[in-house]
Amino acid sequence: MKNTRRLFNKTAVAAAMAVAIGGIVSIDQSVDLSSGMSLFVSTAYAQDDGGHGGGKHGAMGQKGGGQGDRGAGGQGYRGGKSMRDVLSDSDEGEEDSDRPEWAGTPGRDGKPGGGNAGGDRKKGGDYGDLFVVLRDADGNPVMAGDEYYILLSDGTVVKTVDGEVPSAYLDLAVPVEFGRMNIARSPASVLEHALTEALSKLVTLPTNEDGLVVIDASNLAAVTDASGRFVIGDASIDSPLENLAIYEALLTAKEVTVDDRTLLELSVTASKDGADSVYTIYVDPAVRLDLAASAIAASSDKTGELTADEIVLISSFLGVDDELASLMESYTYDKAAAFDGEIVSVLVDPEGDGTYFTASGDVLSLIDQYAGDIWNTVSQPEVMAYTDEQSVQYEDALSGIYLFTQAADDAVQVLEFVHDYEPPE
Repeated sequence: MKNTRRLFNKTAVAAAMAVAIGGIVSIDQSVDLSSGMSLFVSTAYAQDDGGHGGGKHGAMGQKGGGQGDRGAGGQGYRGGKSMRDVLSDSDEGEEDSDRPEWAGTPGRDGKPGGGNAGGDRKKGGDYGDLFVVLRDADGNPVMAGDEYYILLSDGTVVKTVDGEVPSAYLDLAVPVEFGRMNIARSPASVLEHALTEALSKLVTLPTNEDGLVVIDASNLAAVTDASGRFVIGDASIDSPLENLAIYEALLTAKEVTVDDRTLLELSVTASKDGADSVYTIYVDPAVRLDLAASAIAASSDKTGELTADEIVLISSFLGVDDELASLMESYTYDKAAAFDGEIVSVLVDPEGDGTYFTASGDVLSLIDQYAGDIWNTVSQPEVMAYTDEQSVQYEDALSGIYLFTQAADDAVQVLEFVHDYEPPE
């Protein structure tokens, strides 16, 4: 793509529709609504220190606090036990198994779902579901003192009470859905392997006069497909794991000076049979977020709709939420410019009579002509002091994480269109 720019309880049941973060879980059919919030036990991301990002930030919680008994990294809207208590509980009752540690304990029907107990980052401690909250343009939750603003499905807002969603609003609280991006919960070694796979391909891209692979505005269109995924030869890098690894690497890449240019270095060392192989590419910082938006899009569900909460929380699971937030202030994006000149071929049946032909042309024009309005519109809530049941107010224009989300979701729609209309070989 062209450059432009929550009572944790191991036997709790959701009274509202909730999403188990990471597979099927075993659920005791009991309900506890006495303290307000009820939910499925879900598996997510926990680091040795009490949750990835649980120190400074949490899952994009308020900067610098809100930890301890309020949950991991200040995510009081989960309510209940602190992450430290949760991690302590999660070690109880673990059965013997020859399953690898990172695979977690079996859930319903013997399927994985108890959460990842090990792994290099100790991902997968059990804690509650995550709900859509009011966030600022950097992706940080907006606080009302020590409480969170929960955005409800009826378009209104309610504040948490002692970190819990009031029971009267449970049916309206919106869980954050992660889809196949649950792969972010994989052990670090899995993503490191995926990055190795990706970079081992990317180093085969054309090099500059110094023999280096440098991705910048001048060659971005040539090395990416219409949705912005990297292309090697005639094949796009379509692995969700590899794209998520690329996303993480782009946000954590260090700046280096190469021939008087400041570039981002993406590098990994792989060892095999006693020999080391180093795979390194360089990326112009100006195209970092273009590539990152496309990479997280390619790691998501093709038929899904990306949200700011999803992107922020996945970034937190990966430990790159601070990096993402720091890049949001200057981010710009324009759909027409981003996809300008992206030519694709699709198989279409414009009359609906079974007569198909291959059409080639600008991807945005083809979408408009043959698929119609497939685009999702991201909305940015206005940051203000809301009262309970007050309607959410929205900004006239997107910025920051919401604009980045729009860019990523647009890439998802292009990816789905090209995939669904792909001509036979």
